[in-house]
Amino acid sequence: MSKSKALNWVVAGAVLCLCLGGCTPRAKQAPAPVRVPERPAAPAAGTLAALLEQAKVLGQRAEYRKVADLCTDIIAAHPQSAEAYTQRGTAFHRRAELDRAIEDFEKAIELHPDYPLAYVGRARVNLDKQEKGRAQQDDNRAIRLCTRVLQINAQDVDACLARGLAYDDLGEYDLAIADYTKALEISPQRAEAYNNRGLAYIHKGEIDRAVADYTKALTLNPQYAEAYVSRGLCANSTGDHDHAIEDYSKALQINPKCMAAYSNRGIAYGDKGQHARALRDHNEALLINPPHPLAYNNRGYEYYRQGAYDRAIADHTEALAINPRYVEAYVNRGNAYRGKRQIGQAIAEFSKALKLDPQYAVAYHNRGYAYQARDDYDQAIADYTQAIAVNPEYAEAYNDRGSAYRQEGNYERAIADHTRAIELDPQYVEAYSNRGYVHYYQEDYDSALKDYGQALRINPRDAEAYYHRGSVYFRQERWGRARAAWERAAELDPQGVTGEAARENLQILIQQGN
Repeated sequence: MSKSKALNWVVAGAVLCLCLGGCTPRAKQAPAPVRVPERPAAPAAGTLAALLEQAKVLGQRAEYRKVADLCTDIIAAHPQSAEAYTQRGTAFHRRAELDRAIEDFEKAIELHPDYPLAYVGRARVNLDKQEKGRAQQDDNRAIRLCTRVLQINAQDVDACLARGLAYDDLGEYDLAIADYTKALEISPQRAEAYNNRGLAYIHKGEIDRAVADYTKALTLNPQYAEAYVSRGLCANSTGDHDHAIEDYSKALQINPKCMAAYSNRGIAYGDKGQHARALRDHNEALLINPPHPLAYNNRGYEYYRQGAYDRAIADHTEALAINPRYVEAYVNRGNAYRGKRQIGQAIAEFSKALKLDPQYAVAYHNRGYAYQARDDYDQAIADYTQAIAVNPEYAEAYNDRGSAYRQEGNYERAIADHTRAIELDPQYVEAYSNRGYVHYYQEDYDSALKDYGQALRINPRDAEAYYHRGSVYFRQERWGRARAAWERAAELDPQGVTGEAARENLQILIQQGN
């Protein structure tokens, strides 16, 4: 009865929101000297600038439908405004209307071929469509344009912000942070700079710094619903579900139609075991027009947690109908098929995800888990190894590869992998428990008891660790301790497989008179 950490679910969370509307479009520049043009001449400039600022504020409130409607009006009055097309494209992107978003970004580029934010916006849509090569080309173009501007005027805040977005897309998080920091040195009151730097810190795994930046953004702009959603994601990722729910609720006070806040609050309620509240929030997210693939994906996750696998599959299928290149939805649909024990279909779903994104470590891991479920240990080990090659700090992949090695009888490699998982995550209960199980097979009972003891120090309610500790005591003929451990396992898992096995072993003890 080996235990493995739960399958990696891809709960996309909010579309982490970046303000793409703060940069003035620049006319096409001559090779040399580079001229930085101004906004259109008065009287249109004042009116246009005020309307674009209003659209930007609505975007920060996550009122994307209003952004799209306002920008449509702006375009009618100012058909040459690349920024209006870019802001509307960003709103369409947030609403998962990817083709309309692409059309708007391309129109902006047609009007102003040197407008960096239009390239960044198009890159982000192409990332969602798994067109990574095209996205990279656009982000690199944006970086070149912004660099040219900054060579002329190192104090150009908008160029710093736009280049930071492009660097973030490319995984150059330190460079992105440097640009956002420079923007804040120039303009300390720019809330979106703090918001965007927070995302870069999330990507680096520096959650505390991300939270600090989102908090600063909210101090500067208390109506910044996007920042509340992002800060809530940080809290939920650290297990602080209550603060996450609080932040999502604040976002909904600002904008009662904030789809991401409903969807992510549903995840947080589900993490707390409040599944009725979770489903209510997911349903609310899907009532917001148009239905979003994120909302279907996250409700599918909740159905999976409740064991409603067919409903989970249906929701992930709906997500894929909206965005057929939604890699996370393929992975999650595969997990639901795995829950139904339809292993072949699960493997097919993970393979579809990998065809779209061959560097997706989670898909390799989960496909390996499926292969392991049908005792194909060699293929499972190959997939876990590929997941580790993509992400060398993937503790779950090491742990599960260790379990596959143990099932093949390769105890030395199993011990090494479980140990590596523990090095990467010292609080990884399942890795201690699994390493203990290998020690048990090797009849190294003292080492097994040490690992089960550590697992229980981290999680005193781990029924499986109690069960296995009871098995060790039984082998050592320490009947009283075996009885106590199995009784505790049965108490902690009254309806599950572990509890049932513990009760069966207790009956054996009784029949033996021990």
